[in-house]
Amino acid sequence: MSNNTLAIDESTAPLPPRSHARISLSTIPSVIIIALVSLVQSYLLRDHVQVGDGIAYNAMYDALKGLNFLDGYEAFQDGIGASEFFSYVIFYLAAQLLSYDAFIYLTNLGLTFAIYAVYRHYGKNVVWFLVSVPLNFYFLAVCFGAQRLKLGLMFLMMTVCLSRSSCRKLSAALALFSHFQLIIIFVAERIRSFFTGAAKLPVIELLAVAAVCVSIFFTVPVLQLKVLSYVLERGDINLVTFGASFLIVAYISRFDFGMIAEFMFFLAVILVIGESRVNILVFCVMWRLIFLARRRPALVSYLISLYLSVKGVGFIVDILNGGTGFGVP
Repeated sequence: MSNNTLAIDESTAPLPPRSHARISLSTIPSVIIIALVSLVQSYLLRDHVQVGDGIAYNAMYDALKGLNFLDGYEAFQDGIGASEFFSYVIFYLAAQLLSYDAFIYLTNLGLTFAIYAVYRHYGKNVVWFLVSVPLNFYFLAVCFGAQRLKLGLMFLMMTVCLSRSSCRKLSAALALFSHFQLIIIFVAERIRSFFTGAAKLPVIELLAVAAVCVSIFFTVPVLQLKVLSYVLERGDINLVTFGASFLIVAYISRFDFGMIAEFMFFLAVILVIGESRVNILVFCVMWRLIFLARRRPALVSYLISLYLSVKGVGFIVDILNGGTGFGVP
């Protein structure tokens, strides 16, 4: 496997020079601009998120104030139907110190900078970041509608940028225990690495990982109920977005078998729990592959950014009109 925990076979593509996203005097203006964009965006939209998961998270967050640690975990589980312990620790500590609005502002800022660090890691400048991220539909959906996934993605982005293996592994563990859904992307990447020869996993390791996942699932009732709700609420499956992503990835990777196997795993998961829970993970893999591609798909990346920005604008309009952005087609 490559140096990164979330790995795409980087040996197959010539990469641009990379730093590990260190902050220098030359980057300070970019950091200030990005921070202002994130804070203004959060300020303008936060008060308009009045329905859906936002209400449940807000109520759970307020309920944590003043509770002891054990009682707080029960309120966390009851309030949002979640069991991820590390997410709970962050919510609990934040609730004792910050208002929910401040929590949203700071976590949105954290995710924004984590994504910017990935962009810098792959040699992308602040202009490209500002063009492709702040209005991105998936970015907005996570910032204002999926707080645990937001925390998980922050740590997932750090696995790409950290240079020490021990730090990457710790960050990957924190990502997983912030939102168990991210197990999908870790398994998918392992499948790809296995088929491309980037990682030779002993059978005993595969069995150990499978045993841990099954044990967690069958010993955490809240997790079982959550997965069951995903299955029951998956709705109609429209594979247009997934199909387009697959064709883009197949072209960029020159129909690499490992990448095809990874996307077949994504497809299997979509057929079980629905696409709304998986497409953002597919997008993360696709976007990173675009950064690494030997074929520099500039036009493709511009079109993807334009499409997701148009959807992002629709998301914002929908928030301003009705309190949720998930009515966007």
